Amino acid sequence: MRATLTGLVVVALAAACGAEAPSAHEEGPDLSKRVGFAVAEAPVRVPIATLPAEVVPAPGGRHDVGPGVSGRIVRWLVTEGDVVVAGAPLAELASPELEALASSKGAQSSAVAQAQEALRLAEAGAARGVRSAADVQSARADLAAARGGWRSAQGQLAALDTLVRAGDRWVWTAPSAGVVDHVRCGLGGVQAADVCLGLVASGGVVLRVDVPERHLRSLGGRVQADFVAADGRSWTFEEIGRSPAVDTHTRARSYRFGLGVGGEAPLQGMSGRARLSVKADGTVHQVATSALTWVDGVPTVFVRRGEGHEADPRTVEVLGRGDGLAVVRGLEPDDEVAVRGVFLLKSLAAMADGGGGGGHEH
Repeated sequence: MRATLTGLVVVALAAACGAEAPSAHEEGPDLSKRVGFAVAEAPVRVPIATLPAEVVPAPGGRHDVGPGVSGRIVRWLVTEGDVVVAGAPLAELASPELEALASSKGAQSSAVAQAQEALRLAEAGAARGVRSAADVQSARADLAAARGGWRSAQGQLAALDTLVRAGDRWVWTAPSAGVVDHVRCGLGGVQAADVCLGLVASGGVVLRVDVPERHLRSLGGRVQADFVAADGRSWTFEEIGRSPAVDTHTRARSYRFGLGVGGEAPLQGMSGRARLSVKADGTVHQVATSALTWVDGVPTVFVRRGEGHEADPRTVEVLGRGDGLAVVRGLEPDDEVAVRGVFLLKSLAAMADGGGGGGHEH
């Protein structure tokens, strides 16, 4: 007949001390004082892994800009990483082209006004019979030419929208709010087509996490990333995309996460760690990591048998661990698992099986 578990513990303890083993009917250790149980709970989310993460520009969220005129940059007023608002000063520059544009702006406007007045007088004279139809037609042609010159100049004059005169210099200002991603142009000459500065629009960032291949199987469904930056601030991101395949060199897949509407967005370039999780599907349970052990290299928990303090080993699949908890698949609703005295239960089970059970890990 199979010996009771309590009797086996007494036998094991006696053998370890070199004493004569007592008979099986002698009283053994009280399991109620050494073993504790807790109900396995159904989690809302399943933690999969905590991995390095970085805040990077969102696709389309970055703009490369330049002053739009030829001239010379005298002084930069920003550096990489600066946060700017629309209209904030970026650099000081000197530009003869700007001086000419500013002068031409008034001349072009005056030319249109004069042409409009000349047409009005020609039409009024024609109505009184003192001007011919040819005079009116000529005045209309002059007005069209003046307006055409104005429209042509507008493309160049658009540069003045982000440039403000400051004495004998001009201040180039930010066209929109954002973060300065890079500064390419040095002090000295620039051309109208030069791209001098990268600007990441506020909120135009995503969280990037490169997930090693070993974790990919567990990341089914939409993934959530709880990101903690190096400075201690934290955000919650939702998955918005992933690379189509595993990178052949890094053996990782790149995931991108977007921040919800509202709140202050993290700055481009921030780094930290992100805990990735997926929504629980109802087949998983959450237990304390103290409940988890290994039998013959297989993750196992001990499930309470009946109303007493005896328990049976149950093989489980570990989906993730974090904050002192493990999420496993293989339990039933309302199962009570041992969270205290697990090694004792494991020893009892091994002796009951004739000394098997293999190595262990807590």
